[in-house]
Amino acid sequence: MKRYICAVLAAALLAPAMLAVGVRAQDEEGGPEMAEPHDGAKPDHAKMVERMKKHLELTDDQAAKLKAAMEEHHKAMQPLWQQAKDSMKKLGEQLKAKAPDSDVQASLDSLKSAHKAVAAEEEKFHDSLSFLTPTQRAKMLMGAMHMRREHMMHGKKGPKGGDKDKDHDGDNDGD
Repeated sequence: MKRYICAVLAAALLAPAMLAVGVRAQDEEGGPEMAEPHDGAKPDHAKMVERMKKHLELTDDQAAKLKAAMEEHHKAMQPLWQQAKDSMKKLGEQLKAKAPDSDVQASLDSLKSAHKAVAAEEEKFHDSLSFLTPTQRAKMLMGAMHMRREHMMHGKKGPKGGDKDKDHDGDNDGD
């Protein structure tokens, strides 16, 4: 159950950032360069848009609109990410303290609420990209999917850098 909750929260937290920055770009040598997902610091939207401008073949007007949309989306997502992070921290503390199910359920409900808010903001962001052509939106989505795959396959270690197969409580019992 803990793994499922963590996976859902991770997907909810990473999806918007990865979509916004998930376009594969080329560095000066022509090799692949991946934009980093949201790490808590304010991302450089101008730099991201410059990378995306070439890959998505954006006009200057589209690039300016995309930068503004990304900045607005990031600003709206900050409190949602914090709410989800706080809820996960509280849930972890409750599990460690063997809190009653009613308290754990309240935290699960808070996580569900945060997930819904993230999804709603994500949908609002997608809707705001109507100035992009369907092909440009598809390329952006494919780049985000690539980023998610890369992140899941290569970018994450297990809890606290440890074994991926262990639960957050340190055992291997799967719950």
